[in-house]
Amino acid sequence: MEWIPGLNYHRVITKIVTALKSELKSSGREGYVFGLSGGLDSSVVASLLSRSAAERTFALVMPRSSVTPQQDVSDATDLAKRLNIQFRIIDLTGIHSDILRELPVDKLASGNLLARIRMCLLYYYANQKNCLVAGTSNRSEFLIGYFTKYGDGGADILPIASLYKTQVRALGYHLDLPDAILNKKSAPMLWEKHMAEEEIGMSYEDVDRILYNLFDRKASPKSTAKKLNMPLEKVEQIRQMSIKSAHKRSLPKICKL
Repeated sequence: MEWIPGLNYHRVITKIVTALKSELKSSGREGYVFGLSGGLDSSVVASLLSRSAAERTFALVMPRSSVTPQQDVSDATDLAKRLNIQFRIIDLTGIHSDILRELPVDKLASGNLLARIRMCLLYYYANQKNCLVAGTSNRSEFLIGYFTKYGDGGADILPIASLYKTQVRALGYHLDLPDAILNKKSAPMLWEKHMAEEEIGMSYEDVDRILYNLFDRKASPKSTAKKLNMPLEKVEQIRQMSIKSAHKRSLPKICKL
């Protein structure tokens, strides 16, 4: 089975922390604000931010009580305390429900709305505290568009967007994150029982192997399928997800006159 190469994670940590410090200095802002869910990606970002600007980092824990497991909230707050990061819990149930009362029923749109409410609150606090917003997207999700445009995709800097999901998990081990977080399945929880791998239709291990061959090795879909010993349809699915989500990774088009 072909896997993506390992990394020198001590060097990775040093590079990301240095980049976070540099961005803060060049921007003239006073710190970072980010969303802490209790999941792997946001926990890795929390640890990296704590190493770059712990006393100037503020985390928002933003559950929607009807769909967010209480364990996720506990994992998030326990980690923030362990890293000496200031945090605030804001239950989004009321805000989300109030807006939905005026809107037609749509499961996907409702989930994306929840992500965009979180983005609004992050930028509110970023404005109030003169901070930058740090996003938590990894390379796997960034390349296939598995994020909400102007939701969790809304950020000023993406600390781990050069790392595939499996690499983020490995980095989490090097950062000594709790096992409960390291072993947790990715779950956006934009609606009840919302699991990432179920929605994507395959494991992150397979997603990463496909992306690495398509993007890093510049291999064709056919050669990728052959090399990884998997159906071509599976490779094409990931390639099409990347193509169709290109608009999420670029600035809005300007109509030229």
